[in-house]
Amino acid sequence: MERAIRLEVRTAYINLRTAAERVKLSEKQVESARESYEAALGRYEVGVAPITEVIDAQVALSEGKVNHTRAVYDYLYAKAALDKAIGRTPYVGR
Repeated sequence: MERAIRLEVRTAYINLRTAAERVKLSEKQVESARESYEAALGRYEVGVAPITEVIDAQVALSEGKVNHTRAVYDYLYAKAALDKAIGRTPYVGR
């Protein structure tokens, strides 16, 4: 029983660390996509890029934001799993 609990806690902790790294990575990806979008928009406004380049960059930015939201959700889920594994009652604020 004790071995199973240790394994559950260890696994939950590793999952939390992995999820935290994904959040950091997704933040960088969103920032990069935002910069690409702004650059494409600037090129379009001066007439050196087609609107499709702006649209593609906007789609990439939107996808990056969705991925970031998913990464944050996964992090919160992993944190709740770790809290459960160590017997901590999650705080529910009002």
